Amino acid sequence: KITVGSGIITLFVHIQLRECCKNVQFVSDSVGTKIFTQISLENGNNFVSNSGRPSYETQESDIDGGKLYLYHSVVDDFRSGIGRWIIGKSPSSSETAIAYTDSWSILPHLTSSSADKSSWTIHSNSVESVSLTCLDPSLNDAFYFESSSQLQPHLSGFYVRRYSESMDESEPVYTLVQFFEGTRPIYLFRLREIDTWLIGEEYGIDGGSAFLRTNATSVVTIQSNHWNYLPSNPANGDNSWREDVGHIVIASSIDVDIYQSLRVYRSLQSTAATAMVPLLQLRNGLFMPSIGLGTGGLDPDHSYETISTAISLGYRLFDSAREYHNEFLFRDFLADTARDESAPKRKDLFLETKVWPTELGFIPTSQAIEGSWFEIETNYIDLYLLHWPSCDYSIDWMHCEDTLDPAATWRESWRALEKAYAEGRVMSIGVSNFNIDLLQELEQMAIVLPHVVQNWAEPGNMDLAVREWCHRNQVIYQPYASGRNLNRLPAHISDSLKRIAAYHKVSTYECTLRFFLQTGAAMIPRSNNNKNLQANIQVLNGEEKWVLREEEMHELGWDGVTSSWIGGQDL
Repeated sequence: KITVGSGIITLFVHIQLRECCKNVQFVSDSVGTKIFTQISLENGNNFVSNSGRPSYETQESDIDGGKLYLYHSVVDDFRSGIGRWIIGKSPSSSETAIAYTDSWSILPHLTSSSADKSSWTIHSNSVESVSLTCLDPSLNDAFYFESSSQLQPHLSGFYVRRYSESMDESEPVYTLVQFFEGTRPIYLFRLREIDTWLIGEEYGIDGGSAFLRTNATSVVTIQSNHWNYLPSNPANGDNSWREDVGHIVIASSIDVDIYQSLRVYRSLQSTAATAMVPLLQLRNGLFMPSIGLGTGGLDPDHSYETISTAISLGYRLFDSAREYHNEFLFRDFLADTARDESAPKRKDLFLETKVWPTELGFIPTSQAIEGSWFEIETNYIDLYLLHWPSCDYSIDWMHCEDTLDPAATWRESWRALEKAYAEGRVMSIGVSNFNIDLLQELEQMAIVLPHVVQNWAEPGNMDLAVREWCHRNQVIYQPYASGRNLNRLPAHISDSLKRIAAYHKVSTYECTLRFFLQTGAAMIPRSNNNKNLQANIQVLNGEEKWVLREEEMHELGWDGVTSSWIGGQDL
């Protein structure tokens, strides 16, 4: 279809997913139909991006003469952290762009699935708008490979099907969309003569870092998840093949794309193990528990024991941070309980962590995210946040002298989170300690809005402007340290809290926790005490359910709508 108005042609680009996204259809009323064809692996060296994303070119001249190209590029050599899909006249420069959209999407037609905002900027009088649609979708075009997080974690990620001149249709080739560009490409491919799927730095040869013996002719029909790996960091020099899990996540249907399918696959499910804690649903469909454990400030000598006890009590959400230096505890727990079928696995936990302001900047934050994966030995983080918007050199505990890039800001770091989100490395993103002015600025520049805002709040200091912003943008609010200073609250708030708690026969701490939960917030109370751990998680499910009345909510500082449910579940 095409719209013509005031003599200006509307350009529609249709991604035609036949032959591994080989053809992109260009329709114009004045010049007829032209086709973008995927550039083969053998001829793709002229492009500025080697991230694994495909590139396309027209075979005939475009409306102004010469070829057109569709490809992904990075602005300012990663300094700004902006990735773009570009339609232009050169395969190696964005300066000749006719149109572009800021996006880290793995394929050009999936930009709206990987971000909240998806629009094209036009730089041509011949083009009014751009639309990318899939005309012939296939479940084989892209998938997510969940590799062994212990043996070959860097093999995990989105793989997109590519056109190769040297391989026929019975031997499909995929490239990994890599987190760091400039590294050697990684391919997943099938060798028909030996009924084997392989992953390595060269395609079409019997060699690589992982393989699976199967007669499956497409990724959709692969049933086994028992892959063989060469360890990336062999212990004691043992470089022999080892078997471990390798799961392929594909689009569940033509109407549900790979991004949606991955979120469903990784999202917490409501089971007997999670029934005692209501689940909140994030804007992207992901579920997170309404109560978790804050791990900042836990006694380091007993942190592992505290986390293990919390898990046994039913905790499934854990808030960590790079600065807490305790991400490895979740790796240790999962390793120690791997053979215990009753123990929760990685997919049963919601792990959130944060980057410290000394690691602001696109590259430093990207490296911090990778550091978290390796600390936890996981292929993904459920929620990744910016811990602070900046480093304050007047505060000693921020140790700003360790800042990696003094010129960097939270803006480039946010784009690193957007990239990790679009590439399936983190499942949701957020910010901490952002005031309303910073959130409004973020709203203007971001293509993905925060899924969670984590700020300090307590009875009487409710951060209401931020709460309103969160409500308007479907963002979960997660207060921290809400019960830390209950003995220092303003007198009228303190008196009200004590009276209300006494009326309901609970502690002031339990009353505060219940209070915030009824505002619709997610809570992460911290405690080293087993009795308090149990009391916190049972605040919604005690022997006698209790609810704060609306007038009690107002007394404690809540001017918003009192929520009597979370994620559709009664409190």
